[in-house]
Amino acid sequence: MRDKIAEAAKANSRSMNAEIVARLESSFSGDSSEEMGLLKAKLDHRDQMISILNDHIAQARSFSKSQESIIAMLGAQIRMLVEGYPDNGNELSKSMRSSWALIGNAFAHNDLEAALIPMQEVLDLAMEKGYLNKDGTPGPKYPEIKKIRD
Repeated sequence: MRDKIAEAAKANSRSMNAEIVARLESSFSGDSSEEMGLLKAKLDHRDQMISILNDHIAQARSFSKSQESIIAMLGAQIRMLVEGYPDNGNELSKSMRSSWALIGNAFAHNDLEAALIPMQEVLDLAMEKGYLNKDGTPGPKYPEIKKIRD
């Protein structure tokens, strides 16, 4: 016991007598009940924060499921557009139909990674043909698309 008091006194920069007196005073002053109150308040706050985080996690999961549904619907719509897109027999048309079909299938199955390569192929082709600039802005041949669309 003497060694423990000596270690505590040294750690608190006090004499052994001062350490003994400080410990006796704290046991009668009610400091421990104040400390317990503070600890309880901290635990209550932690529990509230955990509850809030669990609510945010549940919302994020719900949002994620909504995104998956939207992506799947988008994929189905892309596939329907590809099926209705006329095949005029040229290589550009075949390449675009093929890439968009792959994108639609990937989206319909929520496999976004599988959509990346055909999406890049569509962008590369659009830049190569002059419909898009490298910075993503409309290219010199863009007015042709606008005329067709309007």
